[in-house]
Amino acid sequence: MRITTKATNIEIQGTVADYLEKRLIQGLGKMIDPKDDSILLEVELGRTSNHHKAGDVFRAEINLNIGGERHRVVSEKSDLNSAIDEVKDLLLQNLERNKDKKITAIKKGGQKIKKIIKGNK
Repeated sequence: MRITTKATNIEIQGTVADYLEKRLIQGLGKMIDPKDDSILLEVELGRTSNHHKAGDVFRAEINLNIGGERHRVVSEKSDLNSAIDEVKDLLLQNLERNKDKKITAIKKGGQKIKKIIKGNK
């Protein structure tokens, strides 16, 4: 897995970079193979503006290209670590939902083939 990181209006220091890599590798390792070089994971972390007084300030965005499919999730939170956690969770939900859709389509196709073989339409 190739990971590219971009920072907007902030500097990514050692602790944030370590936290990001730890969360993404551990969290996404369940659904995708981290050793596969064909997978591209683009991460953008940043502040929405430099003059915010209150509200959601930090933004985390992930774009995942895997096997010709694209997944994109965005989160805005008041804390950068919270934004990273939420975007990881959203991406896992998105991958799980996509996996379920594929399995359902395969099952429906199998049911149709079985009906054709039996002679029922």
